[in-house]
Amino acid sequence: MFSSLPPMLKGCLFFLFCTLTTIAAFLVLIPGIILKLFLKEQRSAARVTAYMMKAASIWAEGNTLFFALTQDTQWDMEISGDLQKDKWYLVICNHQSWTDVMVLNKLLNRKVSFPKFFMKEALIKIPFFGWSAMALDFPIMKRYSQSYLAKHPEARGKDLETTRKFCERFKHVPTTIFNFLEGTRYTPEKAQQQNTPYRHLLQPKAGGAALVFYSMGESLTAIIDVTIVYSKPDITFWEFICGKAERVAVRAQLLPIREDFLNKDYEHDLEFRQTFQAWINQQWKEKDVLIEKIRTQLN
Repeated sequence: MFSSLPPMLKGCLFFLFCTLTTIAAFLVLIPGIILKLFLKEQRSAARVTAYMMKAASIWAEGNTLFFALTQDTQWDMEISGDLQKDKWYLVICNHQSWTDVMVLNKLLNRKVSFPKFFMKEALIKIPFFGWSAMALDFPIMKRYSQSYLAKHPEARGKDLETTRKFCERFKHVPTTIFNFLEGTRYTPEKAQQQNTPYRHLLQPKAGGAALVFYSMGESLTAIIDVTIVYSKPDITFWEFICGKAERVAVRAQLLPIREDFLNKDYEHDLEFRQTFQAWINQQWKEKDVLIEKIRTQLN
């Protein structure tokens, strides 16, 4: 419908639509936000959160549908496995751009329980979006630099403790947790700084995923391993909403929950830490090969 418009106009139109729908969604969430302030019992609060998650799912679906009207991107999406909306999942995915969240939403929204992803503390400041994310119990992560931790060793491990507390809440209502294991968006400069062994990926950080297993592993149904590849690898969010992503390929597979990963303390159990990190590294090795294969096909 709007795909023939100039790229700049398409981007502005989509951004305006998202802004208006985000404000509208926040207004719908206000009764739930107020109720949660007075509910002390976690299960009651979880029921209110479930209602709010349904409203947020409609908001996300609306944005996805409007995006489809403003661009003619070719989508190549494959999912192996049966997804269910009343189950708990952990999604692991490579990370290249803010657009990854939109792609994951298109792939999984209304196919699985409402997704939540680990948010940087700075995103809370985004009007309406940040407030809504907090009300929906999105895990808010505060990152500390190595220099800060050297001066304040008491802050070490606080991000993992935050993860544990949020995961405890997720036990009461089906939830899909997004975890970008690389911790930051991929760039060639970051890859060089890390001296990463992968061609298209940064080194994965296993601590957050391991803590999800520790806190709610017995509730998890499966891991959804997602690989996203853009025909323009360094595409920005603005370029994406302007319709400059010619092709996007997504491959997703369900991985079983390993029982030997449940109820293990990643921080203090050295043997488990080595085993879990080795497993993550193997997944990343396979993902790197897959990305290379898909890029060859896209080009």
